Amino acid sequence: MVPAAHDACSARLRRRPSKETMTRRRKIILSLAAGIVFSAAALRVSFANVPMGDLAAALSSVDPLWVAVSIVLGYASYIARTLRWLVILRPVKKVPFLHAYHPVMITFMMNSIFPGRIGELARPAVLFKRDGVEFSKTLATVALERVFDFFSLIALFVVIMGSVSIDPGISIDFNGYTLDRAALFGIKDKAVKSGVVFLVCLAVLLTPWARRAIARVVSWIPHAFFMGHHTRRAAMAERFRARAETILDNVAHGFSSLRRPSAVLSSVVLSFMVWGFVFLALYALSLGFPSVSIDLVEAGAVTIMICFFIMLPSVPGFWGLWEAGGIYGLMLFGVGKVDAAGLTVAFHVFQIVPVIVLGLVSAWVTGIDILRSGFESRP
Repeated sequence: MVPAAHDACSARLRRRPSKETMTRRRKIILSLAAGIVFSAAALRVSFANVPMGDLAAALSSVDPLWVAVSIVLGYASYIARTLRWLVILRPVKKVPFLHAYHPVMITFMMNSIFPGRIGELARPAVLFKRDGVEFSKTLATVALERVFDFFSLIALFVVIMGSVSIDPGISIDFNGYTLDRAALFGIKDKAVKSGVVFLVCLAVLLTPWARRAIARVVSWIPHAFFMGHHTRRAAMAERFRARAETILDNVAHGFSSLRRPSAVLSSVVLSFMVWGFVFLALYALSLGFPSVSIDLVEAGAVTIMICFFIMLPSVPGFWGLWEAGGIYGLMLFGVGKVDAAGLTVAFHVFQIVPVIVLGLVSAWVTGIDILRSGFESRP
């Protein structure tokens, strides 16, 4: 009996999380709690001047059929994202559809519930564990996806804003901020400049001699910041240089789909499909609001404004910034403040809640425990 009792006690001790694991869990939970507090504060600011009774009435009038259509269209955008990532990932490693789909859903689920967009690290981590793809290579493909997202949005912004009618003299004051046509195009100009700078940096990174030069600069770090014998610092510098070269080469490999015209064309087409589904999702939901009347092009313009707002550093799920962008955009097209708030918050909820649910399912399927640091496989 004693050996059996000892074995049972040992099994319980093995199952008990380590002190380090408990500390990491507490940090994640505290981070999540802080995100919830900041989300609540951001929502309070966004809806400070919106009558809650009228808002509830607007939400209660929405047609459930159009809600369902909007949810399906929103989900279709994630299928398009997965297909695009498969194209970008192919030069690095060819993986099955589900091996790309689950990390995509986990990424957006984590971005919806944790601050700091830490979900972006989920895809490289999951793919490393499931398919053995080096973390830095996969992270580069995720960054390349963001490049296609960014420039497709800018292209759509230019086309759509040239197609919709916005009075140059219209100015909307909302919670101490003023939005007008000049402000919108100012945001676009800043975004384009940032994109150009990023492309220049990308072009440099794809050049072998530039990567070697960066690695040499990194190798100077031990000489500049560490004490000790010259031989020891030289050995450390060589390790720094070799590691930097490996990481930079992996990152460049992650961008290698840019060298294949067919991959670039496919990624561009799929990028427009991603945003087309999102535009349709908002337009479909607007059809379910009897008091809202916008067309598809205007729905696209509002979606782009929301995207510009949530590009800023934000709380989990983009609560507050999403609402501010949607309300601003809808009011520009003549939608009343209460109806704009109702449609925007409904669009946010019906887009983000299914992603959280499906992301949790993907985490379970792949064995990812999102409450633990590092992505550990389920036994």
